[in-house]
Amino acid sequence: MITNARSRRYAIGLSLLFGLFAFRVVAQPLALVSRTALLPSFQSWHSGALPYKLLLASQIAILVVLGSTVWQFAVGHVTPRRTEGVAALVFGSLYFSVMVGRLILGMTVLSHRRWFASPIPTVFHLVLATFALLYGHFHYAGAAESRAADKSDMSKQSHGVLPYLIYPAVMTTTFVLFALFRTMGVPLVMSTYAPVLIAAGIVTMLELNFPHRSEWRPPVSEVKTDLEFMTIVQLAFPPLVGFVFTLALIAPARALHLPIAALWPHAWPIWLQALLMVLVVDFLRYWLHRAAHQNDTLWRLHSVHHSVEQMYWLNTARFHLLEKAMQMTLDSLPFLLMAVEPAVLSLYYVAYATNGFFQHCNIELRYGVLNYVVGSAETHRWHHSRIPRESNANYGNTVIVWDVVFGTWFLPRERAVEQLGLQDAEYPKSFLALMRAPFSR
Repeated sequence: MITNARSRRYAIGLSLLFGLFAFRVVAQPLALVSRTALLPSFQSWHSGALPYKLLLASQIAILVVLGSTVWQFAVGHVTPRRTEGVAALVFGSLYFSVMVGRLILGMTVLSHRRWFASPIPTVFHLVLATFALLYGHFHYAGAAESRAADKSDMSKQSHGVLPYLIYPAVMTTTFVLFALFRTMGVPLVMSTYAPVLIAAGIVTMLELNFPHRSEWRPPVSEVKTDLEFMTIVQLAFPPLVGFVFTLALIAPARALHLPIAALWPHAWPIWLQALLMVLVVDFLRYWLHRAAHQNDTLWRLHSVHHSVEQMYWLNTARFHLLEKAMQMTLDSLPFLLMAVEPAVLSLYYVAYATNGFFQHCNIELRYGVLNYVVGSAETHRWHHSRIPRESNANYGNTVIVWDVVFGTWFLPRERAVEQLGLQDAEYPKSFLALMRAPFSR
């Protein structure tokens, strides 16, 4: 059981955050009554999302909850509970990330929108998010410490409901943010990348706090390599290939007025088109991926991806440039030739990127029946097994339905995956050496 002294230490930080939010609640009406130059104007404290009377009532209710929580911590009447800690940390991370995104957008492309361009309310939303994170950390860390002496990594795995909720909650959040940004008129590029970046931040936080395996936390050298792959292969290379596609193939093909565009259901709703694109892309990528495990030449390229020995979200980008080009030939070129709407391509990317973060993540997750639908962390870990008969399975990317259909789905229930990576212990680790590896090994 955690000591009263520990909860009182947390009470200090929670009290400070409570005081900051109380100042915000008091300062706004004070600015209206006194009109002092010491405080920003009344409107500066108000984003206009709610009528002020309703906003004030909700703020008072929040203050009551925060004050009661601080008092319980101060008198030591708090027992740490892991489930409560996970819930508060997930909520606080989502809340914090959304508000950071709001602040950045309000300072850049959406400075003309009042809700975004109201930095004072946003800052105090960050205060509330920090309160939730500190509260969650107390519960999670305290519960972990009380059981750490006799718990291994495998026995630490939660069998509650929260590991089942993390993945669908974050995926839903990214789609909602995409739809919200598009409704508000945010440019398509920002509407696409902002939710993905927020998801990356959330996944990073979850990996740090709820690792599936502590030994999968990568060394600094590994992080450096994967940052190079993320920057060059995942971010810089696709626009270059897209430009080549457009210049060399798409523009000439469209000038010929080929009937290929008629193959795509352009009249369908955007979301349904995106779902169709996910299924079609994964069907094509499934066979490329499967061939990469069966053909020696393709395996030389694909082994770069399998060189990872710890699963964490950043190494989802570890692909050889030539293999990445082949992948883009399947998941971009056909749809560009069919003149698929850019919003559909963007929505596909949001699904592909966010699911990819989770597929490689080192987070304690449970997918349940979703293991038969999406390319999950639970199934993809087996795909990276060092044992070929285990890794020659689960080829799906965003979805895994084609593995189910074609008999390559694999997820043992009675044991966990052991060593990851290649059987070649001397396989290179640096970016440039990995680029050369397919031609020299």
